[in-house]
Amino acid sequence: MIANIPRREHISSPKRRADFTADVVYRAPRPTFGSILSRMAVWSGAAIGFSAATFVDRILLRDSIRRRAIRLRKMLQGMGGTGVKIGQQLGLRADILPIEYCDELMKLLDQVPPFPSQQAVAILEGQTGRTLAEIFESFDTEVIGSGSIGCVYQAYLPDGRKVAVKVRRPGIEIEMRSDLKVIEMLGKLGEALSFIPAGSSRATIREISWMLIDELDYRLEAMQTEAFGQQAARTDVVRTPGIVHELCSREVIVTEFMDGVFLHEILNALEDENPARLEELAELGYDPVAISKNLVRMMFWQMYECSIFHADPHPANIVIQPDNSLALIDFGVCGSLSKQARGALQAIHRKYNDPHGMALAIIATQQPLPYIDVDRYAQELYYLVRDQTLAMRSKSGNWYEKSAGALWTRAAEISREYKVRLNPELLRYMRTSFLSDAILARLNPDLNAGHEFQICYKEFLRKQHKKRDSGVKRDWGVLIEEALLRMGEFAELLGLELEQRRQAAERPHFRFALRVEKSSFAFSEILKTALWSGFWLLVWGGARMGLARPLGYAPASFAESLVWSLKNPGYLALLILSFAITLRRVTQRFDEPDMRAR
Repeated sequence: MIANIPRREHISSPKRRADFTADVVYRAPRPTFGSILSRMAVWSGAAIGFSAATFVDRILLRDSIRRRAIRLRKMLQGMGGTGVKIGQQLGLRADILPIEYCDELMKLLDQVPPFPSQQAVAILEGQTGRTLAEIFESFDTEVIGSGSIGCVYQAYLPDGRKVAVKVRRPGIEIEMRSDLKVIEMLGKLGEALSFIPAGSSRATIREISWMLIDELDYRLEAMQTEAFGQQAARTDVVRTPGIVHELCSREVIVTEFMDGVFLHEILNALEDENPARLEELAELGYDPVAISKNLVRMMFWQMYECSIFHADPHPANIVIQPDNSLALIDFGVCGSLSKQARGALQAIHRKYNDPHGMALAIIATQQPLPYIDVDRYAQELYYLVRDQTLAMRSKSGNWYEKSAGALWTRAAEISREYKVRLNPELLRYMRTSFLSDAILARLNPDLNAGHEFQICYKEFLRKQHKKRDSGVKRDWGVLIEEALLRMGEFAELLGLELEQRRQAAERPHFRFALRVEKSSFAFSEILKTALWSGFWLLVWGGARMGLARPLGYAPASFAESLVWSLKNPGYLALLILSFAITLRRVTQRFDEPDMRAR
């Protein structure tokens, strides 16, 4: 029998189902052909200007690596935000660029004029779906910080909390993706013309692209800030701002406003030797010696205990609290170390007084190595570590000679000579180490950072032993679990040792006789270029003979057309360019080490 049965009443009125696809799947905007073309013109013009200035310097006999490095820095600074960011990332790559270039690129300042505050308000309201008056109790439209990716404002929430509001620049993602596409195209062109070795630009450009695109996503920055802060809560020297998640998106991040004194203000007061300002800071409880020791403790904690590290700890990103603890802000650039890299770095610090052991530990961070003369490579690293160890013990050496950042930079320079590529995360750690060392040198020149690091390491070991022997009842299951863990660690170390022995067994012999293979390569490249040149000569001559009458030239035989082609400036320019590229390719091949496995 058919009848109407009462329906269950809904707890609330039915609503349209929310579409979460836009939040989960983000489709990055693709640069248009027009945007790529316009940025190509900008980058090509800058590259031509750079090359022309270098050419003039060579004619006037005043060219040098330092002058070219300064010129590159100024060129990238003039390119705007994307040029600055790319230059800063290239400044980390001491494994592929000369140290003079890295020194100059590290000086690039991320200071760009702010965009109109009306655009920032429109982005805020568009991202949250609410008016500015509904979001904040008060909002100051005057920026307190302006970078290449976004601008920072201060505001108060309805509950009275003071917050920092960072808004991404309109159109910066399209511009940055267009610039990265242009650089990728220029890299391929450079490889085709043999200005750079074939295949060498792709990995570097890909790594830089990942780093820059990560900085565009403020949701990622919010998650990195929160993850770092959860672990920092267990320390008494590091703090991070809280996140207002309901107001964060890909283009907006809202964090707790960190009160205190920026580290760059304290450094300026120390370097200006302003007695009134120094006395004011002392009355407020700010002590440069205590701050410097806390900075060392923070560096140690990031390496040994935290899963991620702040990769951009310059003085404008550190706010000193009244108790001399460090509040870190701006987590757009963070890094993490693999278990193997972290263990190798810890081994380097444990072998503080053992140059041989430190050199081998540095090599362990670069596994797997290409086929190189490992003994010679290790010997060069040993001399580097030995000199740095002596400088740290000396009372006369400057801060740069004693810094761990300088050690890593020089090690990367040696790696570049041997064509050993470094892990991108390790390069980020190198930048962190270098920036921290530079701050320590300005903050407390008399501090022995290596000695303080050893104190932190001994304290860390005591904590580990105390945790292990805390009096917790241990049964056989726990003991077996710990034994299995130790066996796993031993197996991992054994596997690493066997891998190193395998690489040593396959280490190539370096003999002049093995250049026969390179000679064959050179002969084949020259032969191919000659054949292609002959082919185009025939095409050019045939075209001249076939088009002579339509173009109004006097008819000529095929032989006369070939002679005309050989004298033609266009063909001669093409011939010279082809052989120049071939010569460059052959030279690059001969620069590679001779090798043959045993």
